[in-house]
Amino acid sequence: MQLYRPIPAVILPSILLKALYLSEQVMKNIITIHSKQSTDTSTLGKNVNPKNSCSG
Repeated sequence: MQLYRPIPAVILPSILLKALYLSEQVMKNIITIHSKQSTDTSTLGKNVNPKNSCSG
């Protein structure tokens, strides 16, 4: 038991760090996706207006 106890003490923090790292990456991906969507919609809106004015 004395040899077995230190192993989880080393493994658990690494698992927690990996989980935190993955959650941070997921949050960053979500933020980048939202920012890309907002920029895409803004550029689409800017691109649609000249097309409407040219066609009109």
